Amino acid sequence: PPPPPPPPEGINFPYYAIAIACGAFLLLFLSLWAVMRRKNAYQTQITFAEREFARWQVDPKARRRSNLSGRQLTSLVQRAGCCGGDALDEESLTRSRARVVAAPSVPHDVFHCFVSHAWASGQDQARSVKGQLQRYVQNIQVFLDVDNLEDISRLGEYVGNSSALVVFLSGSSSPLGQPQSDYFSSANCMVELRAAVDQDVPILLVLETDPTHGGVPLEVHREACPDELAAAVFRHPPIPWHRLRDFQTVSLRLLIERLLTAWRVPGADRAIFIPSDRLLRPTPRLVTKRPYHFYHSPHNPGVELIVDMLEQAAPRRAAPLGLQLRRTSMSGLPLSVLRSTDALDHANPASVVCFLVYLHAETFSPGDRATSLTRELQAALHDGVPPPHRGPEMGRDGPRSPAIARD
Repeated sequence: PPPPPPPPEGINFPYYAIAIACGAFLLLFLSLWAVMRRKNAYQTQITFAEREFARWQVDPKARRRSNLSGRQLTSLVQRAGCCGGDALDEESLTRSRARVVAAPSVPHDVFHCFVSHAWASGQDQARSVKGQLQRYVQNIQVFLDVDNLEDISRLGEYVGNSSALVVFLSGSSSPLGQPQSDYFSSANCMVELRAAVDQDVPILLVLETDPTHGGVPLEVHREACPDELAAAVFRHPPIPWHRLRDFQTVSLRLLIERLLTAWRVPGADRAIFIPSDRLLRPTPRLVTKRPYHFYHSPHNPGVELIVDMLEQAAPRRAAPLGLQLRRTSMSGLPLSVLRSTDALDHANPASVVCFLVYLHAETFSPGDRATSLTRELQAALHDGVPPPHRGPEMGRDGPRSPAIARD
């Protein structure tokens, strides 16, 4: 009988080759898709970081029409809408083209600034200063001991390899309750400070202002500073350091301007701005369903500026949802010209919604003005006028404020 046929060898060769090619193509496609997705995510992170960088103020004489693409214009319109802007004006377009503030190129072992601080009370904010500078200044190299210190005996060398010394002034309370400077009590801080003076490194002072986190008066630091260093250290006024975000943005802008001067960057005298600064946003319109009637005292210095800002934010004409601002005395009579008086008529306090008080370092400074303001606050509380809300500045003025204001 004839021999049996050979067993089948399975899939034919052409179909097997096509399957391999399809699998390879699919694998290549997935690999390219993963790479592009990762690249786009990285580019998005870079773009988001570039939006935060500080920028040079554009000269108004050099303004020109923008040649933005449709995507860029749409992005600007969306950002303007998110910030509460009514329209995308020429100023917003000009800011979008402003040049980013970048630190000059330096070797890898050289730093743009050295953050000097006392561990006892300034460690957390020194970390914050470094992080914020890296957030707002492109390519900046900041020395911080916990990140860059390799040998504590080389502190003077590290300071000499830095273009500026940022001194963070903080303090604490002594066992007797007296304020004292932690910075000038630190031996390592004194080594860094003397190295900066000896090597002619620019010194920038940053003063902690929160008394609950190491803030003491500048006079305490000045008295604790050695006499031979005082002239070089306090050559320029310190930059107040605030923890509230909007105020801290201003502190960082001032610090960056000082750093640009220390680096001798061309055009360092020009103004800069930080895109997240609230002052760059248009003033929001104030709306309410009823007239808003408040009283402000002529014995409160600076409150007139707040009133002017409120009037600018209020609608120009009366509307059902418009805010109508009226300045009055406690008697309900309009005051076209503010006048100082200690004898207020409290016969009709019901029309007053609240007592507007501007709290700052001089609000309750000892004197006749503070006494008159305290009397008005006592009279307003007695007549049922709601007191002002406790603001962030009250914590700083608390020890010096009268009990009626603190309570």
